[in-house]
Amino acid sequence: MAHNLTWENDGVYWKHYDVLEIADLIHADSELIGNKKIENIKYIIWDATAVSVVKVDEIAVEISTAFSATVDSLNSHIKVAFLAVDNLLRDLIESYIELNLKQIPHAQLKLFNNIDDARTWISS
Repeated sequence: MAHNLTWENDGVYWKHYDVLEIADLIHADSELIGNKKIENIKYIIWDATAVSVVKVDEIAVEISTAFSATVDSLNSHIKVAFLAVDNLLRDLIESYIELNLKQIPHAQLKLFNNIDDARTWISS
């Protein structure tokens, strides 16, 4: 698996690296939902800046959007900051954010270029 979940005091830092495949997303989603800490966290930082190959598409966006509904049912106050440099992945993240806001209007989701801006936003 090309990801690592790090539980911080108030949230999760979720780092993807190398090859990003749909199986990695599903596995990481399950790992996150399966931890009781999800009910009390304030943020998720989803960092894909170290991804070198993107092997996901719009189907991954749809699957991840379904995952978001489950997370929202467990904790509806989570801010999710996304980090990505790959243009295809950034487009997919923007599509994901758009779909999520249609399904969960109160969702707090934002795409960033760097970790400092993401951390500033999640702490505001």
